[in-house]
Amino acid sequence: MALKMKNNIFYKDYDINIFDRSLNNDCKVIIYLKFYEWDKSDFNIKNCTLVSITKKDIFDYLSPWYSFDFKGKADILSSDLEEIINIVKENNKFKNSKFYVVGYSLGGLASLYLCLKNKKLSGFASMSGSLWYPDFMNYFRNFKNLDNIKIAYLSIGDRETKGLNGKFKDIINYTKEVYDIFKNNDTISKFELNKGTHFDDVEERIEKGINFILNEK
Repeated sequence: MALKMKNNIFYKDYDINIFDRSLNNDCKVIIYLKFYEWDKSDFNIKNCTLVSITKKDIFDYLSPWYSFDFKGKADILSSDLEEIINIVKENNKFKNSKFYVVGYSLGGLASLYLCLKNKKLSGFASMSGSLWYPDFMNYFRNFKNLDNIKIAYLSIGDRETKGLNGKFKDIINYTKEVYDIFKNNDTISKFELNKGTHFDDVEERIEKGINFILNEK
């Protein structure tokens, strides 16, 4: 069933849509980093509010630092999310809600990175996250404070190890390693190995990540 659109938020040049299927106040709020044109934010999820965010040059804002011509503006996105969350919280229905961020591919990488940078976020779901991104794993391994992250979901396809001149070859191991670090930190965590390539069952994979967050307390 499609999510019911509630309203839009206008902030800077972001395209922000709110889809509301919450049954009560203080439901979980899912911030979804959207960048595929064919992705309609049309997920089978219940009792939550989904805030879909995109903008022009979104790839630059999903990248943590400059590489592959991506301009490394994720820190700007993190700061902007502070204000977007404050705007959502102006509605008393979400005053005490917990906020989580989810994304696919480069959005999956950004969902983890934003949780590291933004303490207003309580967890993430990274589906086929670009954890191969240059220097990211070393950055994450040396990151000290993960205490704000209460829920961590990571998934990857079992045929995603090829391409980009060998840079993808360790992506399954990287994804499992991130999961292990959160599990050892007593974070509610799940690792899921899906069948297929990077481009298979994208919306289904995103939906599974969102529902994992929603089903955990």
